[in-house]
Amino acid sequence: MVTSAPKSHVLRDPILLPGLESAGSLRSQSCPESGSDLILITVGERAALKYNLAELAVQKTWFPPTFLKLTSPILLETGMGNHIGVLNGAKLIYWDGIETKLDQIPTLALKSKVRDLIVDEQGQIYVVFQSNDIQTVDYVRHHPDMVAHDMKDKYVRNVLKYGVFQYKGQIMTWYLTQNEKKNHQIKVFRNAIDPDSSQLSATEIRSRTFPAGISGMQTILTTLGPALVWMADSYLMMQRILAFKDEMGLETEEDQPKKICLLTDTKAGSRVVLEPLNPDNLVVFAGEAKGNECTVSVVNLKFGGCVAQTSVSISGSDWPSVACHKDKIIYKDGNQVRMIVIQDLPNTLSKVIAAQSQSAKAKTKTVSQVQDMYDKVFHYLEQEDVKGLSAFLRQSKDVPELIILNVIEFLIQIEDERFEKIGPLAPQIQRERLLVLAFGLPITDALMFQYLGQLEFGTLIKMLEFLDLSLKLETGSHNDRFLALIQWTSLLLNSQYGNILRAKTDEKVLSVVESLLNTIATFEGLSSDYASLMPLIKLIEEKKLQSTEYANTAYCIEIIDL
Repeated sequence: MVTSAPKSHVLRDPILLPGLESAGSLRSQSCPESGSDLILITVGERAALKYNLAELAVQKTWFPPTFLKLTSPILLETGMGNHIGVLNGAKLIYWDGIETKLDQIPTLALKSKVRDLIVDEQGQIYVVFQSNDIQTVDYVRHHPDMVAHDMKDKYVRNVLKYGVFQYKGQIMTWYLTQNEKKNHQIKVFRNAIDPDSSQLSATEIRSRTFPAGISGMQTILTTLGPALVWMADSYLMMQRILAFKDEMGLETEEDQPKKICLLTDTKAGSRVVLEPLNPDNLVVFAGEAKGNECTVSVVNLKFGGCVAQTSVSISGSDWPSVACHKDKIIYKDGNQVRMIVIQDLPNTLSKVIAAQSQSAKAKTKTVSQVQDMYDKVFHYLEQEDVKGLSAFLRQSKDVPELIILNVIEFLIQIEDERFEKIGPLAPQIQRERLLVLAFGLPITDALMFQYLGQLEFGTLIKMLEFLDLSLKLETGSHNDRFLALIQWTSLLLNSQYGNILRAKTDEKVLSVVESLLNTIATFEGLSSDYASLMPLIKLIEEKKLQSTEYANTAYCIEIIDL
């Protein structure tokens, strides 16, 4: 049931999933080939079920007799339609899913004890052995007498968590361990796969030690690449694990983690469960070590911050196991299973900030000056109130970078009809005047740069097109407005430099770049503030640097003499 914690319109009240009453932890897997609302759920050691979340009904149940235990989840092999599970830790079952009595299914006796079955984001299934060796289920099926490698040889001991993900065609495994000093250590391995046998052989590529006191840890595949997420001192933290520089090599990221969210309803020492919802969002269950109230948060990892939060009460002493399926959060409440449906999850920068604003306002009656600014601006954006936005831009001087970027994005995309109510001038003229005001507001390069890397590419090109036109009109000037336009041009080009290179066949992009080149060329020799843009524009136009495979992210550009 929902407690008195602040409610969110994004997170609906929990509902009971009938037919899933059982002790034990919860594991689930979506059934994409069977329909978007069907999942496989394994609850404890006594049963696995195919469940329809739309109809709240069990469609099929697989169960072992009393002398057998289901020691792994039942998983569906994507593309093949076969089901896989492990009985009593060493008996692999592999069948079409039709037979429901697990003791009637032929078993494959394994020489090494199995700890778990896990699946990556591509649907590939892996066997985790007690020795913490991880192999593909295909290899294990064809080599049941294999002896699992003891990962202690690779200093993988006292394993708390583990996982597998695929990145650029390579299979990566990770382990979270704890040493004698209670410090956590994350180890990441790249696995070479034998083309004939499918056997994996692991090579360590990254290791990092964390201080004691970390409450929970998880990996998640974000749109920024593989990332490590953990809780410490009430902060949700994120650090990039790997950055692939090319097909053959790996480059480690900086050691400093990026703080992306403060969950105000959690405290140091809280129990925490982290579960990926999708590549951009993470579900966090957090509560006191002694108590039944649990705060459920959805954190956006792409833009940073909590976008939805509510509280639920948990029966019993066991902390809930959590699973996610599309727009649904499934969790254990004692021996029952409940579901929280997510609706209208913020997926753009402006919506994320608006959600944070509403959440903060609901928690406190004291609204700061900055908070009041967020509320006012996003009310204008939601109502498409160009007149109110115009007044705000003319009166404001110190505006947060996120607000400035969202106002510019809004003005770039809004229809002409919205400008007809604020004056007799043509809509395009009014749009340009407001954009000049917005681009003229003071910004900090480092703060704005991190947001521009996540900007939708088409919007970025429109912004460059406007800046090019404005620079042409300012030819011969050397005032603050002109320098602000140059500052924005440089930031935009640097923030998505790789994407501009990849768009080499797009005539629109090429025409904007060529026009910028001609515009900037007229300023050469006038000032180092903007003459330094010339080499960057030239490199993009002549494509002298090879296109990369990065997603939207920040790039460091070294200006060289041509």
